Amino acid sequence: MKQSYITIVDSEYPRQLSEIFCPPLVLFYQGDLSLLNTQSLAVVGARQMTSYGEATLKGILPVIIKRGITVISGLAAGVDGLSHEITLKNQGKTIGVIGSGIDQVYPRNHQYLQRAVAEQGLVISEYGLGEEPIAWHFPEQNIKIH
Repeated sequence: MKQSYITIVDSEYPRQLSEIFCPPLVLFYQGDLSLLNTQSLAVVGARQMTSYGEATLKGILPVIIKRGITVISGLAAGVDGLSHEITLKNQGKTIGVIGSGIDQVYPRNHQYLQRAVAEQGLVISEYGLGEEPIAWHFPEQNIKIH
């Protein structure tokens, strides 16, 4: 799948993101960039899934998806990954914000999920090709998802 990018001066750059402190100057992406202009809900949660978290997501997200709301999350293990899986299963729109280059997958077992999100939704990152998933990237990523 083709990787592209937009800059903070491009009209496609998300307005809300441009208004945060120190926004990324470049966003790399794969998928449907128009999803950045849809009504959305950010879902960020624990890496260790609990039965309560799973039940809550399975109960709430289908209702959100039916209303045409785009689900944004981090493609990480646990709550994030399940949010994308539920959204795709329900033919919803989803955006994965990752803390590495678009060509990297973290966790490694999410290769299929990241590819599915890129093909049916959008994967975005402020990190260039080859950038490994470094621990300090993830708090920044979660701030920008919100």
